[in-house]
Amino acid sequence: MKRLLPVLLIVIASQAQALKCPEQSVAVSFRDAMSSADNYVILRGKFDFDATLLPGGPETRGDPNLPAPATVPARFVGQSLVEDGFTHELDIPVTLSPTCLGPWCGTLTPGQDIMAFATTDGRGTVAIELHPCAKWIFVEPQQPMLDEMLACMTGSACADSP
Repeated sequence: MKRLLPVLLIVIASQAQALKCPEQSVAVSFRDAMSSADNYVILRGKFDFDATLLPGGPETRGDPNLPAPATVPARFVGQSLVEDGFTHELDIPVTLSPTCLGPWCGTLTPGQDIMAFATTDGRGTVAIELHPCAKWIFVEPQQPMLDEMLACMTGSACADSP
């Protein structure tokens, strides 16, 4: 039994260090954005930025425990969601704001197809929080997800509605 105790402690300690994120949901993110005091725009497209500036990248010396940079400048090319879908073409600067929970940091890969909830101040500043649980980022969104987002936007039945 004495030999088993150290092994059990190691297993318990490693399990305690896993980040538990809720399952991603377009509807939940949409409701959270709509109930926020912030103004949101929903984007779909690709982001171009220097990924080495994100936590864990070479510029942070590979250490995700170092503080995340306050912001990472990026360029977004794609569309924003309007009443008839993702039809409003955009090519704009965006600020990425990575956040960390302990060693887990939000991230994004340049050039991926992304649907994102971005805050806007109404004066042209657009920012996206890169949360470790990716609450505001949906990678490689498929058509059912895009349809659900449009349904939420137009006031139709939004899945996961209470």
